Amino acid sequence: MAAPLKWMTFRNNKFDVDQSFKSGQISHKKAQKLVEEKQSELIGYCFHKQNPNYKWIVKKGTAKAGGHPGWTCMVYKVQLPKANEIQLYTDDYADTPQALGSLSSSCAGWGRPGRGQGIADGAQCLSLISRIDPNDLKQGKICDCWLISAFAALAEFPWAIPSLIQPGHLALDGKYTVKLFDYSKGAVVDVVVDDRIPKSRKGGPAFVKLSDDGEIWPCILEKAFSKLAGGYGNLKGG
Repeated sequence: MAAPLKWMTFRNNKFDVDQSFKSGQISHKKAQKLVEEKQSELIGYCFHKQNPNYKWIVKKGTAKAGGHPGWTCMVYKVQLPKANEIQLYTDDYADTPQALGSLSSSCAGWGRPGRGQGIADGAQCLSLISRIDPNDLKQGKICDCWLISAFAALAEFPWAIPSLIQPGHLALDGKYTVKLFDYSKGAVVDVVVDDRIPKSRKGGPAFVKLSDDGEIWPCILEKAFSKLAGGYGNLKGG
């Protein structure tokens, strides 16, 4: 179930236009219509105030950076309802004894990002995937650098991340299906999780962090791996 999407404006921000999906003299109306029609593939567009009719329409995973006076990025993204405003999907893994095991002492329970439960509640650009950059990955309080470095290596191929997680945007009901290779079965399997992730006692995610752009895909991917492995503790040391 997809959350409703809306247009958000980021002043003095510019997309990496070198690999744009389409560029040229395009009206705002036509640019927005194209992005909305291809929302599973495209994230938005940018333009400069000196020629606002010339636009670069970009794919999901395209880098976006601030510090570019005169530029504007228009991003088509979701606005999540709070946890107490909607019935949310709950998986059979989060908040079970096996999920955290001995790591529970370093956590402050579970929370859903952007839903009023203490994780990224103030984020203005929360998303599942916005731009994909290996440098965005930040390890948390668990020794799973082997896994986080694998995420970073995968992020060198931005198109690969969206192919692993469905839906490809923030889910209204908090349900995600992640495709992972299960060595015990010798096949790719679907690992279904909700968006509850362990919380740090100081606030934010206890383990892998959200990206600088407020993307939660690292947290969802790490959680799915931990479920497949039988608990976050089994990710330690790889």
